Amino acid sequence: MEDFGDNGHGMKKTLKKWLESIKTELFNPARTPEMKALSVALGTFIAFSPFMGFHFIMAFTLAALFKKLDKVLLVGFTIVNNWWTMVPIYAAGLWVGELFTGVSGFSVSMIHWEMFKLKNFLNGSAFAYIGHTLKPMLLPFLIGNMVTAVIAASAAFFIVRFLLKKKNRGIKQDDEHPCSGTKDKAAEPAA
Repeated sequence: MEDFGDNGHGMKKTLKKWLESIKTELFNPARTPEMKALSVALGTFIAFSPFMGFHFIMAFTLAALFKKLDKVLLVGFTIVNNWWTMVPIYAAGLWVGELFTGVSGFSVSMIHWEMFKLKNFLNGSAFAYIGHTLKPMLLPFLIGNMVTAVIAASAAFFIVRFLLKKKNRGIKQDDEHPCSGTKDKAAEPAA
C-alpha cells in the first residue's frame, strides 16, 4: 500500500477550512438572505451545468461582474461538482436529457474506456472516437444538464433563503422579551 505522507489529513484540513468559510459567509450579517441565497444558487447552477472545465472561470467571472454576490458562497457551491459527485450529476443530467429529447439507448458499457489513454489523445484517435461514438449523447447531455442545473439552483435558492430567514427570525425573537414582545430592558446594560 502506498504511503501518501499525511494519510489524507491535509485534505481533511482543507475540506474543514472550506466548510468553515462557507458557514462563516452564510451567517455573515453583511449580506441579505436573498443575496446569499442567490450566490449559493448561482454556484449550484454552475456546478450542475454541462460546461466541464469552465466552472471556476464562470464562477470567478460572475463574482467579478456582480460585486454584491458573495464570492465565497458562489465559488464554494461551484465545488459541489467534484471528483466524487461528477458522475452522478452528469448521469442524472443525461437521463433527463434523454427524457426531453427522446434520444436514448446510451450505456456506460458501450464506451471503450481504453480509448481515453494519453497515447490516444496524443495521436488523435481519442478525439475521433469521441466525435464519432459520443456525439449522439451531446444534445441530451447539454439539455439534460441545463435542466438539472436550473432545478438544483432553484431548489438551492429557496431552501437557503428559507433557512436563513428562519434563523434571522429566531435571532430577532431571542432579543425580545418572551411575554410582551418587547426588548427586555433588564437584559440591556444601563446607559
